[in-house]
Amino acid sequence: MKILRYIMSVPAIFLTIFLSYSIAGEIMFWIFNFKGYKLLLLLLFFIGTIYSLYAMATVICIGIVSKISPSNKFTYWVVLLSTFYILINNLLISWSNDIEYKGRILTIAVIYTIICLYLTITIVYSSRILKDEFLI
Repeated sequence: MKILRYIMSVPAIFLTIFLSYSIAGEIMFWIFNFKGYKLLLLLLFFIGTIYSLYAMATVICIGIVSKISPSNKFTYWVVLLSTFYILINNLLISWSNDIEYKGRILTIAVIYTIICLYLTITIVYSSRILKDEFLI
């Protein structure tokens, strides 16, 4: 029964992290569909707030899903490896397109990289804290 919980926890955690990165990308592209940079600068505070709340919601979801795993250390390593795999995959996909990175496209790519790094650091650090605290 314990080995079944180990096997079930890996895809559940990976799917949760994958969905969080996918939704984060959709939120970012929705925000960048606005036409003016003035509106973007005005919304900069709200963008930070939206992503902070989103990162905390992702951490709570991972905390809930990681209850499947019988070992806290195993959960932490699955979260760590999954986030870094998805981070590298997303960054390679976004930076290896056959386009010229200048102007608005360069700005979007750099901000997407920063958002992915922020989400990765938040998930890994929070899962480490949750491992030591009461949630996991």
